[in-house]
Amino acid sequence: MATARLPAHRARAVPAVARLAVLATLVLVAAPPRLWDLARNPPALNADELGNVAPVLSIARTGRDLDGRLFPLTYHRITRRPPLYGLLAGPPTLVIGTTPLAIRLPAAALGLAGLGLLWATGSRLLEHPWGGPAAAFVMAMTPWHIHYSRIGWEPATVIPLMLAALWLWLRAVETRAPRDAAWAGAALAFTVYGYKAFDVLAPAWLGALLGLYGRRLGWRPVAAAVAAFGVVLVPFAWTSLADPTMHRWAAGLFVFAKGIDAGALAAFAGRYLAHFSATFLFLHGDPNTRHHAPGAGMLFWWMAPLIVIGLVALVLRRDLRWRGLIAVWLLLYPLAGALTTDQPVHASRTLFGLPALSLCAALGALTVGRWIARQPARFLLGVAAASALAVPVAYEAARFALIEFVRYPRESWARWDYGHAEIFAALRAASGRYDRACVEVVDWYHHPTYREVYLRDLPLPVSLDPADPGCGRAGTLVATEARALPAGVVVEAVVRSPGGEPIYVVYGRAR
Repeated sequence: MATARLPAHRARAVPAVARLAVLATLVLVAAPPRLWDLARNPPALNADELGNVAPVLSIARTGRDLDGRLFPLTYHRITRRPPLYGLLAGPPTLVIGTTPLAIRLPAAALGLAGLGLLWATGSRLLEHPWGGPAAAFVMAMTPWHIHYSRIGWEPATVIPLMLAALWLWLRAVETRAPRDAAWAGAALAFTVYGYKAFDVLAPAWLGALLGLYGRRLGWRPVAAAVAAFGVVLVPFAWTSLADPTMHRWAAGLFVFAKGIDAGALAAFAGRYLAHFSATFLFLHGDPNTRHHAPGAGMLFWWMAPLIVIGLVALVLRRDLRWRGLIAVWLLLYPLAGALTTDQPVHASRTLFGLPALSLCAALGALTVGRWIARQPARFLLGVAAASALAVPVAYEAARFALIEFVRYPRESWARWDYGHAEIFAALRAASGRYDRACVEVVDWYHHPTYREVYLRDLPLPVSLDPADPGCGRAGTLVATEARALPAGVVVEAVVRSPGGEPIYVVYGRAR
């Protein structure tokens, strides 16, 4: 049955030259904070960043993952990880080495891709040619998005994967073609290979989209979407059945792990609502300093009134065909963070909602602009509004730049496994004078990662067990935290913090 395509938006089209000028401005605004000093900020490669590429390095070298097996999701000692980020970071790592730049460049590229996808998707959702650009500019400036575009781990995939799937869903709803619906369902299922939060969010998002638009789509497109979703999940389901460790870690964090009772429901509700709080969004952000630079919120304060105006417009403007989708998106945004108990708020697991908040801010800006355009003194009002916005935008951007690019690398080093690479470099330099080595500073669940990245070509047998009795033998090289050392040992190296304080020491017991 032939169907008419719905219009992408109702507003007057923007000339191509204007679009290119705005796009160039967006790149100039967005690229520098995502690329600047990427090799040194964050201040070291964290074990989680290494954990994405270590399985890929192992597979390239041996044909097997770190545990000697091969599954679609990669090995970690306490779980299995979605493989996508490792597959993106693996090739540059194989070419130029295991360096921060090689591992983090894909995150910066994914961040920029996410902005482009929000541009395209936002113009459809807000039905205005400037809706997408406005949302992309808002998201480009958020501390939340900048920080996660600089870290080489799985959350960097969240926004581009989700927005690509959403763009395909919007096209499927407009065309009502089974083929388009199948692509949309497949893209949504593919998100589980990007980040673990999509284990929950992908089926929840599928149910929400079908609930909102299933009747409009018709049974054939719905069936095609569900079937494609299921087919793409087959490797995920196979891994889940074959390896019981895949969900064990997440199950231990599940807020309802001991049952659904009043206490668990209260804990869930508290965590859910906390993600809408000013404390999280604008004041202090995520308490984990790997997820966020202390001293700034996840968003800027100047965005708050625009988000509020956008939310009011979302309620009042019945002409917005996609307002139900944006509303459900906002309701789903805290879900993955609220279902886990390790943190009261969690920026990684709720990164899914940042584009929706950016769309609300963009809608607020468009609403203010539309109101100004109707006033007799619209020129003066426009100048006044732009001036009033420019001051807080400039102030908060400058303040955040100081926090993220000056203070953060100096103050966050302890959360980034700073000094570990230097420890293994010192072991390699001193290896000819010793028979074995012991490293006492690596958490047990990161041992396979470190063996692949740092120890594979070290010319000494190395124990990562701090309780290993062999660490006290003659001819042993030991890396430990800086402290008083046993008598008669030789200090081979001292690893210092960015401030100059000793944090690790490498010493040897003579043969």
